[in-house]
Amino acid sequence: MHDQAYNELAAAVASDENLTQRIQSKLFARVPPPEALSADERYDVDLAVPSFTYRGGGEPLAWGPAQLIATFELPTNTWLCGKFNSSIHPVGVAQLASFWDAHAILAPLRTAEPVRLEPDFAASVATWIAARAGWLGAYPAVTGTTIAYLALQLTTYSDHSFEPTDNDWCSLCGRVPEQVAVLLAPHPNTAICGECVELALTILAESDDKRKAEGTTDQDMPSCLLCGEKRPRLYFAYAGLCYRCIRFAEQLIEKQPHSP
Repeated sequence: MHDQAYNELAAAVASDENLTQRIQSKLFARVPPPEALSADERYDVDLAVPSFTYRGGGEPLAWGPAQLIATFELPTNTWLCGKFNSSIHPVGVAQLASFWDAHAILAPLRTAEPVRLEPDFAASVATWIAARAGWLGAYPAVTGTTIAYLALQLTTYSDHSFEPTDNDWCSLCGRVPEQVAVLLAPHPNTAICGECVELALTILAESDDKRKAEGTTDQDMPSCLLCGEKRPRLYFAYAGLCYRCIRFAEQLIEKQPHSP
């Protein structure tokens, strides 16, 4: 992949950082990445259907259609576009085919030949493709030394739409609306529950004045999930909230109607 093509793609991915962060944090809040799964959690993938099911304690907790974006081989760090993977059933890549073809910026990766990429950039590109194509992030399903980046659409309800915007849960903890008293949804595909806001407020209250003043300002870390800024912020497992947005969320919750 030559420098100009890489730089153009990197710039496009970077410009959508807030979008990809929101979509990926929503995905991982509900379906943890492979390395974070507990002993009683697992996922099943069948690209001949094509489907993805996340289970906990043997029960399905989220499910929906899946599409292979690409495979990424370690330790060679090589990317292979899903539409050119002859081992995959055609229905497992068909829904993303038009997206690949419509975006010239992806041409260097839209090839039958493996392309060398840095692992972090490969993950970012896969997430960008999923988000821009209207899917819920890119799940890194692992088999041996191969990462299969899967674009997913998930629901937690029977006979329900799989569209990401039709399925809300907390982007910090993964709780669905029935499990919480309040679920704020300030952006499409972004929601935070009252319990997580309360936890954030408790942590801030217990922090010393020095930490409150300085906060987490690392520019290499993800920006605030809500405002997209990199002001002092508090981190959950897959996303951060700046102190200002935590206080703003508290005010919104206080304005919510309460049951008698």
